[in-house]
Amino acid sequence: MSGPTAIPLGTTNPTNLAAGTYTVTVSSGATCNATATATIAPGPSVSASLIPTTTSCNGAPTGNYRLHLAVPPLERLNGLDQQLSHQEHKPHGIIASAYSVTVTSANGCTAIASATIPIGPDITASLTTVPAVCNTSPDGSAVLTTNAIPPYTTAWTSTPAWAAPAPNTTIGTGLFPGTYNITITQANGCSASATAVVAQARPFL
Repeated sequence: MSGPTAIPLGTTNPTNLAAGTYTVTVSSGATCNATATATIAPGPSVSASLIPTTTSCNGAPTGNYRLHLAVPPLERLNGLDQQLSHQEHKPHGIIASAYSVTVTSANGCTAIASATIPIGPDITASLTTVPAVCNTSPDGSAVLTTNAIPPYTTAWTSTPAWAAPAPNTTIGTGLFPGTYNITITQANGCSASATAVVAQARPFL
């Protein structure tokens, strides 16, 4: 038997053959011979690509990327420190690093894709305050300044606790004197906090 893949003499059911044309000659006695030829067509190639969709920040596991596959169905996915499961094509919550995935189709064809999750810029946050007129006046204010990329959420806390501004606001108005904290969180999970004091402009008499 001849062909692209070497086949031992006497083999009747060869497997794991490369694509190509194979010829087999069968002999019975000294003069009786028969020859048959068959062609194994190449199967569709498997391709894969990893595309980062978000960055990681401050060393936190907030990176994401999308795996694109050319030929389903898949039999297994290996790599990514086991971040990628059998049916999960959008792994998330990973740190900034280089990643590689090996894709294996049902017929054993493989492809390897690699990508790097970059480190995004750190988020900064600061509060600028305007003092309240006096100890019992709810007329102070606090304004957030940040380099965070929308959309993002904000959450306020304060002392006294009941004076905190409403969530998802960047400006707090009608504030009593006290300490105010705001935490801002981007869509990719990166966050930053700031604390400031709304002072009392005039002492209580």
